[in-house]
Amino acid sequence: MLYSSDQEIMVGDKVVFENGKLSGTIVHVIESDADFGAWNIDEPGVMIETKAAGSIYLGASLFVESELSFISR
Repeated sequence: MLYSSDQEIMVGDKVVFENGKLSGTIVHVIESDADFGAWNIDEPGVMIETKAAGSIYLGASLFVESELSFISR
């Protein structure tokens, strides 16, 4: 999976999302059929650990709308 900047999304990446309202760290990249089954989801996405809201799953279909942006690795 890629950010809109065409950088690969990786575990450990620092990100901002929800139009800059939340920040966190990517803790899981969920993109294989096995991942879908293990997480009981039906689309690729990422799990982001935040201080403000705990763990948040963000499906790939929401990356643009939520403005998921890479900050640092």
